[in-house]
Amino acid sequence: MNNLAELRKSASRQITGPIVQLLSRSKVTPDILTWLGLLVNVVAAIFIIYNHLVTSGILVLISGLFDILDGALARLTNKTTRFGAFLDSTFDRLSEAVIFVGLLVLYTNKGEIQIPTLISLAM
Repeated sequence: MNNLAELRKSASRQITGPIVQLLSRSKVTPDILTWLGLLVNVVAAIFIIYNHLVTSGILVLISGLFDILDGALARLTNKTTRFGAFLDSTFDRLSEAVIFVGLLVLYTNKGEIQIPTLISLAM
């Protein structure tokens, strides 16, 4: 189990490391990445409402990348703060809620009853 955690951590660093290094030389802050992640999820929810599920899925993955990068950038640039951690955590929950609302609207508009009920329970 420990080897799997180490492997995941190593793979994550290899993927995000070059991007975070590049971002650390720019004026992009971890909080900007957190806001961008939420914004991308709002756009993904709009695509969900209009039944463009593949596009919205890709956008959710991109938003997840922003979520990974914001913490890594904060650690690399020594900009970790309690506020930043709170903002990230809060926006993660808001992002999830936005996606659930998009799904709720999609399936309610289709006349479904069971799926919106399950989505509401999940929220």
